[in-house]
Amino acid sequence: METWSLNHPELGLIEVERGYDSEFAQLYPDWPQKNKTKAESGAKQETTEPDFIEAGPDAKLPERIKRFASNPSVRLQLKVNGEVRARYATVSTGRIALEKAADLGTLASTYALVNRNKPHVYIQASVLNDILNVEYRQGSQVVEFAAPPGSRGEKRRKEMEDSGFKRVAYPLVAGLGKGGWALAVVILGPLLGRLIEWILSFFPDWNLRLPSFDINFPALPQIHLPVPDWPPLPSLPHFDIPQLPEWVLFLLDYSKIWVPILIGLVIGILAIRNHRKSEQEKAKWRGAPSAPKAAPTADPDAKD
Repeated sequence: METWSLNHPELGLIEVERGYDSEFAQLYPDWPQKNKTKAESGAKQETTEPDFIEAGPDAKLPERIKRFASNPSVRLQLKVNGEVRARYATVSTGRIALEKAADLGTLASTYALVNRNKPHVYIQASVLNDILNVEYRQGSQVVEFAAPPGSRGEKRRKEMEDSGFKRVAYPLVAGLGKGGWALAVVILGPLLGRLIEWILSFFPDWNLRLPSFDINFPALPQIHLPVPDWPPLPSLPHFDIPQLPEWVLFLLDYSKIWVPILIGLVIGILAIRNHRKSEQEKAKWRGAPSAPKAAPTADPDAKD
């Protein structure tokens, strides 16, 4: 199990836990999705073997996909000062309010809408259920959680800190993932169309003729309504619309290509800005060192 944590000066310790049912069942006996042991099922011995094999942070993409397909569903839990506030049946990108959920007995599959001006947690996750980043947010305030040691999120954060290119490239790729469907349609659409035409070329041509039915319906009654005689409308003035520049026409023609890239750039810039805001906010929480007081000067008019 991996735990992302943040010590808030007012709210206390905020924790986001990611793990499997067997991991939560060992820590929380009331966890609603805990697995039954062999003893509970009537067997003589109790199993202690985990039902999952987690891929490490250095695992390659094929290995991660294999583990993702073979492992059970991963769960998410939010705690504040040790009190469980929310539990979810899956991990995804979204926002979670810090208020306690109404019913913790049922695992929610999606995050509910939150008021962004109130304290909440923003989670950034990958499609393979890996948590990449966790932030505390309230209005314009952004503070990053501490990444758990050995997690994929910690590796990603270190790579972004050590490389200026990755500091921009990783958020850019995340932005392209949100708006890149249009880019994929533009690139893969013509290829998919040619593939379908090639497959259809192997099928014979069928001329299907549907039977025709001649049905004589009775004529409908004719209704003539009076039409008012409107006065002629005044002629509108003529405006000469200037011709758009070539670069504007180019952007209009290829908007499905540059819009996802623009979205990725914006998200990359926001990620860098949020990291700087997080460091500034943490510095405020730690408390800036006060300036040393100047030594009092002697008063020449003072008496000994």
